[in-house]
Amino acid sequence: MSRTSLFIHVIFTTKHKKDFLTEDIKQKTIQHIKANAKRNAIKIKSINATSNHMHLLLQLHSTQNLAYSMHLLKGESSSWVKSSNRRCNLPCGIPGPVSLTANIT
Repeated sequence: MSRTSLFIHVIFTTKHKKDFLTEDIKQKTIQHIKANAKRNAIKIKSINATSNHMHLLLQLHSTQNLAYSMHLLKGESSSWVKSSNRRCNLPCGIPGPVSLTANIT
């Protein structure tokens, strides 16, 4: 059995790097991403956020696909943030669509 792991630093940013992530939104989004990662067996070693971006340190097993893991985390969380904003559970009146984009370092 392989003990190989891949550690990846991921940065999610808000669309146009707008300061959208209030304390309340940050905490809700972090909890949502953690729950989504757990459902998909993606290990988050660390997660933190500022008003316009989030940092995640992921640990992937050698059998996990990086592109698919990012699709599961980024795609679903961005969709959730947009949906939550439309329902006004998050602050309303934010101009334009809200989304998260990912950068891997």
